[in-house]
Amino acid sequence: MEKKTGFFKDFFGTIRRDLKETNLKTSLGRDLRGVYEFYLSSKEREELAAMGWFRRWLYRVFWLIINILKKLSPFRRLLLLLSIILLFDIENSARMIGGYLVLFIVLLLELKDKLLARDELKAGRAVQEALRPETCPPVAGWDIFFYTRSANEVGGDLVDCIRLTDDRFAFMLGDVSGKGLGAALLMAQMQASVHALATSTKSISRLVTQLNELYCRGGLSSSFISFIYFDIRPNSGKVTFVNAGHIPPVIIRNGILQEWSKGNPALGLEKRAKYREESFSLDANDLFVVYTDGLSEARNEHGDFWGEERFFALLPTLIKLDCKSMGERIVQTIDAFIGDALRSDDLTFLILKRN
Repeated sequence: MEKKTGFFKDFFGTIRRDLKETNLKTSLGRDLRGVYEFYLSSKEREELAAMGWFRRWLYRVFWLIINILKKLSPFRRLLLLLSIILLFDIENSARMIGGYLVLFIVLLLELKDKLLARDELKAGRAVQEALRPETCPPVAGWDIFFYTRSANEVGGDLVDCIRLTDDRFAFMLGDVSGKGLGAALLMAQMQASVHALATSTKSISRLVTQLNELYCRGGLSSSFISFIYFDIRPNSGKVTFVNAGHIPPVIIRNGILQEWSKGNPALGLEKRAKYREESFSLDANDLFVVYTDGLSEARNEHGDFWGEERFFALLPTLIKLDCKSMGERIVQTIDAFIGDALRSDDLTFLILKRN
């Protein structure tokens, strides 16, 4: 009896915590939007938006049912169809009960797969966090901060730093096309390759060329990686970098913001691509900011993008802060803009400030 009492006490205690910590209206709205975006393609959503409300409601229900059926395995699809047929027989209560039971079996099977996949994704997230440095090594003459957050359990963004020698430090930031487990695995492969090549390759243009060759051989034909790699030295404002198709980094000199070049093709697009080194120098209080498109393309509940204009307007106002405070302010501003909307992409950025 004591075990049962403990079980029920624990169970109802969990329910009470859920009710206390969860905003039911907000959570329901977020989950329904997630279902809507998952099961309906962007083309279908555009067509629905152009319809009248009654026709839109009918088509939405029809397309949702069809797309749900398409995503199920053949056996579960047949079970779901059987449950729908039985549930429509409202004059036969036994058949309706049978329909609910069949529907419950389908739910149990899908839930089992969901829980198994969640456990595997948690393990993948743990591996990602273990590979990612908690902080960058201190570099004399520099203030450095990085931030990364996955939209899902695992992400396809990379941010890393390597102490090559006592007077040379390397940094990298990348973004795999696509999201989820596949992108995360490709990024882990890329990170391992960088670590294997970085200490033995003097030229960073040669290093990125080798990475592209490796990715073209071992990556997926439909994927690519935008990637930027650079190194700095203690007590020197010189930054040497190679940009492989990534968003142009931002430099702020004397309060004036400048976008640098986009550089060469992203990794995986051209097997024989060549990559060139670029360099510039920063003076005291100048900034160098690298980020992924998850920052500029963060969306709110209305589908509006935060955008580069907001980001570029925000950066000069933060220049007097240290990099950590600056990064925290950027994240707070983006989160306030997103509100209760689902995260649409991974968010990653790296800030360097010359002391």
